[in-house]
This record gives sequence, C-alpha cells and structure tokens, in this order.
Amino acid sequence: MNNIIVIIPARGGSRGVPKKNIKLFNRRPLIEHSIMYAESCKLINKIIVSTDCDEISNVALNYKSEVIKRPKKISWDKAKTEDAIEHVLKKLSEKPDIIVLLQPTSPIRPKDSLEKALNIFIDGKYDSLL
Repeated sequence: MNNIIVIIPARGGSRGVPKKNIKLFNRRPLIEHSIMYAESCKLINKIIVSTDCDEISNVALNYKSEVIKRPKKISWDKAKTEDAIEHVLKKLSEKPDIIVLLQPTSPIRPKDSLEKALNIFIDGKYDSLL
C-alpha cells in the first residue's frame, strides 16, 4: 500500500485575479473543485492545501483537507510551485511514497482520471507522470 498525498498550492495574493482560488466557479470556490476531485480518488491518503491565505484555509478545512501555512517568502508572484511542495514535505513527519500536485486553477478534469493515472504510475513503476 502506497502513502499517496495530494498537494494543492493556493496562494491568496494573485495580482491578476486577487484571491482567484476562492472565486466561484460553477457555484463553488475554485479550490473546492480540486479538493473534491482528490477526495473522489480512493487511493489518496491525505489532501494538503499549501496557502498563505486564511480564507483559502477556511475553505480547505471545511473539506477535510489539511492546511499547511505557507511563509511569505514563498508566497509572492514569482514563487515557484516546487518551493511550496518542498515546504510541505519538510513539515510532514511521515514522508509520502507518491505526491500528486493538483493546481486549483485547472478545475475541469475527467472523472476517475486521477485513479487511472495513479494505477498507471504504480503499475509501470515510473518515477514521474504528468
């Protein structure tokens, strides 16, 4: 059994669309779509939202997600997603076997595609899958 986590990076300080990750899309906050998608996959052990924003944290906590507060130094416009992932991993006491990254700004995903992709990944013994 693999320990599989989902990391959803969701800054609050977008310049183009401030707090875009909690803007409504199809009557739900944008980030909620990624959380619900992760929840629908039976293989996922934990969903973690990395954010610097209390409002995003509140939405995430309403959906059984763990929130890891992201420091300001990796929350600005030029911050890299890889920095957020590394920050989350440093905060975890138990390291995952597999990390899934779900961007909240891509809310439309085929049903069950996460589980199918993970099965391909696991069965093929790959080191990464996009």
